[in-house]
Amino acid sequence: MRDLVEVPILNSLEGSNAKYDEVCYFANAVHDSVTDYPRAIEIDAWGVKDGVIETTPFIAITILNQK
Repeated sequence: MRDLVEVPILNSLEGSNAKYDEVCYFANAVHDSVTDYPRAIEIDAWGVKDGVIETTPFIAITILNQK
């Protein structure tokens, strides 16, 4: 989670190479009909620059819930 989501978001917001003013993200737990716990988490993140949100997410990943 840290290397796939948090670090890229932080890098896009801070430092001399900051690309965005803000980042909007959505996380969705993916359940199946067999278990009571999520089998994965889907995460999408969009950058915002000068009040305009990107139309394509710069992060679009699925992280599987593994032991």
